[in-house]
Amino acid sequence: AIAAERQFASIAFPAISTGAYGYPLHEATHVAAVQTRNHLESGGDLDRIVFACFSEEVQEVYLATFEDAFGPDLFSTDIPGSP
Repeated sequence: AIAAERQFASIAFPAISTGAYGYPLHEATHVAAVQTRNHLESGGDLDRIVFACFSEEVQEVYLATFEDAFGPDLFSTDIPGSP
């Protein structure tokens, strides 16, 4: 809602509370994927959504979960610092 109100073109989210606070990584990632898909399917107008992963393990879970949710051709794995 805030992104739409302020007409953001992009937004970034960390893997919220899955590190020091111990929220279950797979559950958090599933919620992120479902809510992102719901937002986009309802006409959400963002050019880019970034999920900031603090470790390779988190990155791998996010990639697998989002591939399941969106299909392998519907998201970019543009990872800063990777070749």
